[in-house]
Amino acid sequence: MFGTFLLLFSVILFTPFLPDGADYNDIENLDDYMEEKF
Repeated sequence: MFGTFLLLFSVILFTPFLPDGADYNDIENLDDYMEEKF
């Protein structure tokens, strides 16, 4: 559970530094998957 929180925190932390494009879309898809899983 801590690993999941750490992953989510790292995504939120590094999102502003990523360029606009496929990388950001992949992160959004990962967030949607995480929300559906929990």
